[in-house]
Amino acid sequence: SWVYTPPGYAESADRYPVVYLVHGSPGHAGDWFAAGNVGHAMDTLLAHGLVQPMIVVSVDVNGTGPAARDTECLDSTTGGALVETYLTTVVIPYVDTHLRTVADRTGRALGGFSSGGYCALDQVLRHTGLYSTLLAMAPYGDPGTGGTAMLATGAEWAAHHVTAYAPTIPLPQPVAAFVAVAGADHGQDSRDARTIAATLRQRGQDVVLHVARGDVHTWNMARATLPYALVFASHHLSGA
Repeated sequence: SWVYTPPGYAESADRYPVVYLVHGSPGHAGDWFAAGNVGHAMDTLLAHGLVQPMIVVSVDVNGTGPAARDTECLDSTTGGALVETYLTTVVIPYVDTHLRTVADRTGRALGGFSSGGYCALDQVLRHTGLYSTLLAMAPYGDPGTGGTAMLATGAEWAAHHVTAYAPTIPLPQPVAAFVAVAGADHGQDSRDARTIAATLRQRGQDVVLHVARGDVHTWNMARATLPYALVFASHHLSGA
């Protein structure tokens, strides 16, 4: 994982909310710092008083087995990695132990681009006790071919089909959702993202649908959208 800490972190005793970010496929944790430029985005937003100080953790969700480069953050039932378990029982406890975090759901957001955006949707909606905020940039509405490789049965795949389950999945805790689509992308994935955003809004959740006008499904879109997502996260996460 790659980690951003805000200016003054080393000299402070404060605790900070955490934005977890997930890369697309193929990809790795460094993508949010290189292609996504998250460090520069945070420094600039902080300098202009647009966000509160936050920690950013970019997580590597590549695994092993048949879907090593496209895990969709799932627990494999075909011999691959248990990525969901890794995120929920290894990454979060490690970060909360080794960094000064707001160590509850009100201090955690999970975001991502492309398959990472799908990851944010699926993980947050099924783990509202861990996360309060999701940031889904150009997400997919289902686990796709990566999910087919990770999961042994069609029923397991269907259980992670966000577009299908969004109207009915129990939401024991409220979710704040930032969903971004590329304005020039009119494919099924973009339509699914809009549908999910509308569904969550109808269910009383705090939702922003952000349209990156003229953009398509690229890191340029993710980089341009990220500052808006970080501002949204800052508004919804609890500080120290």
